[in-house]
Amino acid sequence: MIQTQDFDSFLVLDFEATCDRPVQLQTQEIIEFPVIKLNGQTFEIESVFQTYVKPSVNPVLTPFCTQLTGIMQETVDNGVPFETALQMFIEWMRAQNLIAPDSYEPLSRFAFITFGNWDLQKMLVDQCNLIGTLPPEFMQSWINLKKSFAKMNNFWPNSLSDAMNALRLPITGRLHSGVDDCENIAAAAKKLAESGHVFKITNKIRVKNSNF
Repeated sequence: MIQTQDFDSFLVLDFEATCDRPVQLQTQEIIEFPVIKLNGQTFEIESVFQTYVKPSVNPVLTPFCTQLTGIMQETVDNGVPFETALQMFIEWMRAQNLIAPDSYEPLSRFAFITFGNWDLQKMLVDQCNLIGTLPPEFMQSWINLKKSFAKMNNFWPNSLSDAMNALRLPITGRLHSGVDDCENIAAAAKKLAESGHVFKITNKIRVKNSNF
């Protein structure tokens, strides 16, 4: 039985970004922007947002990036600028009745779930800095599933595979595909809720209000 939660919805987010090895790119950019909306009590998927983003600083993907994420050059070439992707996401949030039509005011209790802090603490902030804006207020707090997992299982998962294996859950799709990772994170969150975990916000950032 799933433990009663404090939120009406959970928004599972997992960005994919430009990358390279052995030396990481000096400026990484979001190339996949996926979010899965979960019912806050059943953890069933209610809606999916996904778009691919065309990078501007390093528009040509490295072979390592394509191999890791499965995202092809043609896909990002046909993607939208990040400014457009963010606005599309804001409009999706409004269509889901999560935020007000003319502001970022929440209309229900929702929380983002990420696997780690990188997505919203670093990647989104860095990407917004590139376009001269700041993350929307409603994206400035989140649940780090690694912390939730560690609280229930007494060890820190170094990877999503570690968490899925420990929870005895199959990995669906392709690891490092953003939308597939979101589905796996969602399954892990549901399993933790079934084990009695009540999700709480684990991390916040403080930035000035964005006028985006």
